[in-house]
Amino acid sequence: MRASLQRSFAGALQSDRSDAPPVERCRLHFHLAVLHAIVLERVRYAPVGWTKKYEFSDADFRCGLSVLDTWIARTCGAKNGQSFPSNVDPSVLPWAAIQHLLVEVVYGGRIDNDFDKELLRSFVSHLFCERAYTRGFLLNKDESVPLAAPEGARKLTDFEAWVAQMDAKGSPAWLGLSAQAEKMLRALAGSNTLVHWLQTQNVEDTSGPTSAVGSTAKDPKDGEAKQSNALGELRQKVEQIWNALPQDNALREGHLPPQSRGQDADPMWRCFHREFLVVSGLLIRILGDLQALREVCEGTQRMSNALRLVSNKLQVDLPPLYWLSAYPISNKLSSLEWVRDFRRRAEQLVQMLSGSSSLSDRLSLWVGGLLFPEAFLSATRQAVAQRNTWPLEQLEPQVELLGERQQVADSGCCWILKGCVLEGAHAAENRLEVSDDLSQEMPPLRLRWVLRDEAENAKSKDKGKAQQGLSLWQIPVYLNSERAQLVTSQLFLAAQGAEAVCRQRGAAIIFWNC
Repeated sequence: MRASLQRSFAGALQSDRSDAPPVERCRLHFHLAVLHAIVLERVRYAPVGWTKKYEFSDADFRCGLSVLDTWIARTCGAKNGQSFPSNVDPSVLPWAAIQHLLVEVVYGGRIDNDFDKELLRSFVSHLFCERAYTRGFLLNKDESVPLAAPEGARKLTDFEAWVAQMDAKGSPAWLGLSAQAEKMLRALAGSNTLVHWLQTQNVEDTSGPTSAVGSTAKDPKDGEAKQSNALGELRQKVEQIWNALPQDNALREGHLPPQSRGQDADPMWRCFHREFLVVSGLLIRILGDLQALREVCEGTQRMSNALRLVSNKLQVDLPPLYWLSAYPISNKLSSLEWVRDFRRRAEQLVQMLSGSSSLSDRLSLWVGGLLFPEAFLSATRQAVAQRNTWPLEQLEPQVELLGERQQVADSGCCWILKGCVLEGAHAAENRLEVSDDLSQEMPPLRLRWVLRDEAENAKSKDKGKAQQGLSLWQIPVYLNSERAQLVTSQLFLAAQGAEAVCRQRGAAIIFWNC
């Protein structure tokens, strides 16, 4: 953070501009430099700092300076070369206008995620307010690792001297992140290194048996030996993947279990039927390709272009492209990891479709194991509306953490979501809390759909608990830890602490975790 601030002082921040009256101008410029440093440094921590690596630049900072100077001039009434007063009361500055322009135009214009926009708003509203001129003001919200604003600084050189004595390494807590965020960076770097290594290893041999067949080796025996070794390795990988694939006959043949047919009017059945069609179709295609590769290894079939693409990926332990494009999933999995995950999904799907009761009564499931969890959430909403003859648009989700001893009531009106991961917060005693933990496995979540009036009443009751420090946090739900796909933004959970701190920590629920 110190290096970013020093770049601002060496560039756009100039004494003839920042030290111009009124005196309050210089601190505003400094706070904008702090905001700019936070915005830039959090990009390093993507997808937790921001959900993606936005291309913020010094042009944003210069634009922000122009916004501040324009509103200072309007507030002071200094136009057409008129002189500025030496001081201006911070309470008369148009904070709402400044905050709006910084959030919606200067920096927010690049942001396309609503939760990232609210994250930016939390920083702007904290740094650009009347309290910023009070003694003991903290530039960050984490009181355990405070970053106090410089006291008594009036000139740009005063702020520059304060920046020079900052700790060069700094702390992620200054950026609003957990103090353990550096561990996350190292873990991501290790994961990316492993993926890149898998993609580049044995690049010269990625054509597999086809390269050996077309070899121009001087000794024919050498060419035959290379071809035999390549075919043997490919055959071994094919057999390993074949044995790890789902073994259910219904999936392999593409036939629905008899007891699950004839429920076209049930939204839940339609949801799982779609999942079955995708899983079954993908499995049949994979089995066909693997069988064809078997025959290539046995010498009874020639290698086609389509099979060559599959073979090239399998030889470097990566899933073929059509495996990854069948449904949303991380592209950092090895081929065997993908197959094992696919089998878990398929086994749950068969179990859900093989029961004797209605799918609307299946209360508990691994929600991350669904191919399209957002479609499942929509289906639960439709099922509740259909069962109770309620207007669909009047339904809102109600989610709560389940303790170990809590029982599930009202069969068919709620669903238990298992296997979720919580990042940036801690779940304890049926509520969320701010924590330095990077992630933890969540207790089961109970999902219900209630009428909007009932949901508003529940929120009013939670507001009554504010004296106890409890409130409702709006938590984003992402498909996986890459945070590229937002599943829903409508979940509110009981929590203790400030929601702004929760947002800055990057708190989110992850449905699928490898």
